[in-house]
Amino acid sequence: MFTFLYLFSNLVGYFIGFNFVLKKLKVSEQRLKRAIYLSLLLLAIQMVSSTICELVALDDLAALLLTIILFLAVIRKFLVLTLWQTILIPVIVPIIGQLCFVIVLGLSIKLFGPITV
Repeated sequence: MFTFLYLFSNLVGYFIGFNFVLKKLKVSEQRLKRAIYLSLLLLAIQMVSSTICELVALDDLAALLLTIILFLAVIRKFLVLTLWQTILIPVIVPIIGQLCFVIVLGLSIKLFGPITV
């Protein structure tokens, strides 16, 4: 249940973040479709890089750096961006995703009570 909650809340957070970023970049054509594609892509890259780092016994910082590097390589194919936008987007969008995760986790604990083992 926790894994599904984590993936779903991150996907929603990434979608909100990409929708915001694409709106600020003045992308008007198929913005919602692009936002969902980029969200799914970032989530898939994050899952793959976390799995690789877990298998090689690296820490979470290595997984984060691998995710940012892989996503930078992919995002350059979808959007024409300046250097500061290329660096800022993979940093800001996961922060928004984690914020949505914290909100959803807090609400679920408030509604369903704490998790006991």
